[in-house]
Amino acid sequence: MTTHVVATAGHVDHGKSTLVRALTGMEPDRWEEERRRGLTIDLGFVWTTLPSGREVAFVDVPGHGRCIRNALAGLATAPVVCFVVAADEGWSAQSTEHRDAIAALGISHGLIVVTKADRAPDLVAATIARARSELAQTGLHDAPAVAVSAMQNTGLDKFREVLADVLA
Repeated sequence: MTTHVVATAGHVDHGKSTLVRALTGMEPDRWEEERRRGLTIDLGFVWTTLPSGREVAFVDVPGHGRCIRNALAGLATAPVVCFVVAADEGWSAQSTEHRDAIAALGISHGLIVVTKADRAPDLVAATIARARSELAQTGLHDAPAVAVSAMQNTGLDKFREVLADVLA
């Protein structure tokens, strides 16, 4: 069976590592400094098998602007991206940097993941709308969107289902 490679993209505090940790049960942050600071510095690699039977390897990329080179290295290896935007914080400057990176790399498969949906449920629709607007000129212009809360374990089954559809 083929293992599909999927990268994360998005702002530093929008929950990319928390999302892949919830999906896989594995810790993507390998360095002690990353865990201590709660900040991904280097690429993290975790994997799982979706209920559909598809094997997925996630490349968790750093979201901070100072780590953009590492983010580019991770994004360049993946044909599919989970573009993460937190409901409680919305689109940010780093979201724009990651959008521009996926556009430059020609990535055209992926999904929009609105994280922290439990913190701002009334902002989920607006967050999706803004992400769609921002991604309109990229290969993710028609990407499906899901809302999740990794901390509350909600929306993860829908995420797995939508990701399986994207990978198909």
